[in-house]
Order: sequence, then structure tokens, then C-alpha cells
Amino acid sequence: MAATSPGWKKLALYMKLNDNAASPVVINEVGDNGELHGGEENSYTSEIACASGNPPYLNGAFYFEPEGNYYIVVPDSAALSITGDLTIAFTMKRNGDNSHESLICKGITDGQRSYSVSSMDSGRLLFYITPNGTQASRQYCITGDVLADSSWQRIVVTYDADGAGGNGLVKCYIDGVEKTFTPSGTIPSSIHDSTEDLYIAKGLNDYLAGKLDNIIIDAKVWMQENVNWDWNDGNCRELGHYHRVYRGQDGIMDYDNVQAVMDIDDSQVQVNGQELPANTIWHYIRRQVSGCGLESEDSPTLIITIDENGDMVGSTPNPPDDLTLEKLAGAKFKLQWRYTPTGEEIEPTGFRVYIDSGDGFNFESPADTVPYMLGRNGEFNWTSDELVDGQMYRFCVRSYREAAGESQNTNYVADFADSQGPDAITGLRISYQEA
Repeated sequence: MAATSPGWKKLALYMKLNDNAASPVVINEVGDNGELHGGEENSYTSEIACASGNPPYLNGAFYFEPEGNYYIVVPDSAALSITGDLTIAFTMKRNGDNSHESLICKGITDGQRSYSVSSMDSGRLLFYITPNGTQASRQYCITGDVLADSSWQRIVVTYDADGAGGNGLVKCYIDGVEKTFTPSGTIPSSIHDSTEDLYIAKGLNDYLAGKLDNIIIDAKVWMQENVNWDWNDGNCRELGHYHRVYRGQDGIMDYDNVQAVMDIDDSQVQVNGQELPANTIWHYIRRQVSGCGLESEDSPTLIITIDENGDMVGSTPNPPDDLTLEKLAGAKFKLQWRYTPTGEEIEPTGFRVYIDSGDGFNFESPADTVPYMLGRNGEFNWTSDELVDGQMYRFCVRSYREAAGESQNTNYVADFADSQGPDAITGLRISYQEA
């Protein structure tokens, strides 16, 4: 059977559920973390059970104890407010055949219902789609006897908003095999945008007794080949074959917060929610994630510079090296510098010369530019026009790339302009010897 990764550009939630259950924080790899609730006096005693079976699921799973009324709450977000195509995938092991247990619910009060998955007695599975938030308007699909008692299963449900010629189409897969899903009526073509949180292992008045592992919510429809990948190649355990994007500052990367997720063959990604203060420099890297959740070493670093106006500076050449200043007659100066291309992000178009005559550098208005092509063996020079005799001048040279960015160095050289030029050499002697 064909097996194709679904890609993760529209991933809304991914919980491995390998966290230390002594902590209320439940890690979501691609968005806001969840919080564990239940028990008495916040005694989070849910065990991390080593899941076993066929296939052998990796790492752990969350055990929602029958008497603990444990559940997870994930804050409402734009990513979870899915109104169109939708896939929910998770691994479950029930504690026997119980009457009704809510598994994953976006909104649980009437008027705020969105999408939800529940298990029923006689091994039935329900997938609810609600078009306007009310219980009266919701439609569902229900399976026959497909859920096992006290054994692990991988469950995938999909909602195609336009899969039935203008109406919604819902499908269900258990351990990679499609099961018959009987609709209660016409499946709506859109989902209510609930502002309530996402609840895991809890409905309005019911709780799950059992274990959950590796929960995925994806804002797209998985096809059979995607389900095959999840079950076989992906092993329905932990996502693999993709990248996580991280950022950091001052050389310290923040690996606790994923900024974006990229498919393995993506060459670019949109990174949202970036509030970067003025006059800061940020480093971005990506790490490839294996099928068992392990990460590779950091990729080469992408450096983002935010200028004093809060604007992002694009890719920049290296800054110039070895800037020197020579005083010339006529109140002129000659600048000399070198450019070393080793490790550059981009080749410069040229260099901008800035002059400060007492009011500070205006990096919006260079005094002149020097084309990169005019350099010889990496050496460059520039001579000023006549300046004011006796005035102190400071000079800064920055490299730049047209339609990209400018190096942000602020080093400078300085001296007083002199109409007479440098002092004459003293102590010069001459001798004459007859040939």
C-alpha cells in the first residue's frame, strides 16, 4: 500500500504525552501547552505508563485514572479554531467497555461546541461536527463495534468540508484500516468557531478512564496513503521526517519553544507571532526530527537584525575590516579598509561611507558609496572632499547588498581636518658623496 507523509504545515496540535505527570504542564510541540487537571488538592498522580502491544508504541502514555477525573485543557487559539478540513489522530487504550467517554472536544458547553470525538459502549466511536455551536445542530458519525477493550489502537478520524458535493464527509480508520462510519444526517460543510478551550479526556459531564498517547490535530484531510504512513512508516508513535524551527538571542537558543514546523523538503516557512524589539539580533536554526522524536544538531544559523526603527534588516555581507584614516592636505581624508568574504551570508554590492561632524552618524544618509567591484585583492579606499579646517570628523564604513541589508557595525576612525595636511617630516638629513 502507498504510504505518504501528510506534511505538517497545518499542524494545530501535537502532544506526545511523554511528560512527567507530576507536573501540570503538558507539552504541545507546535502551540500552546496544555494543563493537567483533576484529583484532589492538585495531586497529579497520573502515571506515565509504558505502552506496549502491536505495534510497540514508543516512550509513554498518559493514564487517566478511573477515579481521578483527570483531564487536559489546551487554551483556545487560532490554530485550534478549525472551521474546515480536519484530521484528529490519537492512540488509545480503554479501561473496559464504558458507556460514554469524551476523548477530544473543542468546546463543551452548549453554544460553544465545535468538533469532538467520543467512545461509546459496544465498542462504538462517535465523531461530532457542530455547524453553529449548539447541541441541537450537531451531526455525528458512529461506527459499529471497532474499539477494543483494554488494548492499544491507533484511531484517525477525518472531516472533508466539501467531500460530499457541498456537504461534509467524515471517515474513520482504526490501525490503518478504514471502518464504516454511519452519519446521523447530512454532515455540515463548516464547523463552528468555538472560543472555548480544547478538552482532552473530558466532556461536559464525563471523563475518560484509560490511556491516551500521541495526539495530532491537523487542519487538513488525511487520505488513505497518509493514514498508511502514520500507521506503518510513522509508526503512529511520534512524528518524524520534519523540522522544528527555534530561535535565540546572544548565542543562547530557546529549545523549549518551537517557532514553526517545516516539512522535510521545505525550503522556506512562515514564522508567525514574532515580536522582536528594536536594536536586537536574533538567531534562527532548525532541527530535523526523527521518527522516535530525537532531534538532529542545529542547522547553520540564520541571523536576523532589527534596527533602531524596529525594522528587519535583510541578509547582510560581512562588515569591513582594518579601517584606517590618513590625513591629507586641503582638509581632506583618505579611508582604507579590507573586506574578507569568509563566512559571508551574501556578497556585498558595495560600501557606504558615513561621516559624523559632531551631531552623530546618520545611517540613513551615507556621504558616498564605493562599489565592491573596485576593490583589489580585498582592499578598498575612498578620499573625501575638502572639509572644514580644524573640525573633528568621525568616519564609519559599512558593507551593503542592494535590496537586502547593510552590516550593522558602528566602529569608526576620527581626526581633525587640516588644510595644511600632515606635519612635515622633521630631522631629515642629507649627505653627499662624490662618485
